[in-house]
Amino acid sequence: MWDQVLEHWKYMSEHGIDSDHTPDADSCAFCKEFNNCDNKCDGCPIRDYTGQYVCKDTPYWVALKAYDDCKEDRCSNEHYKTCCVSMYNWLLKVRAEEEK
Repeated sequence: MWDQVLEHWKYMSEHGIDSDHTPDADSCAFCKEFNNCDNKCDGCPIRDYTGQYVCKDTPYWVALKAYDDCKEDRCSNEHYKTCCVSMYNWLLKVRAEEEK
């Protein structure tokens, strides 16, 4: 499942807002598996790492805000892609630490 999540964020990092991929729970393999409409995220590797629900304390929320802003022409596609790169790199770090 890690590979799916990483591929998703890498794709958005490279293609930005023009992609069919979106930074939301409907597009995240972890959310589909672990967020059962209760926002508890039990079993999610991100929650296990941060101790927080719904990706709090991660770069996710910055990327989501950039996505929303970009859709409304309040920021550039490059800014959004940069935010996605931050989330992608953060996920790589978490995965590496999980694999230790």
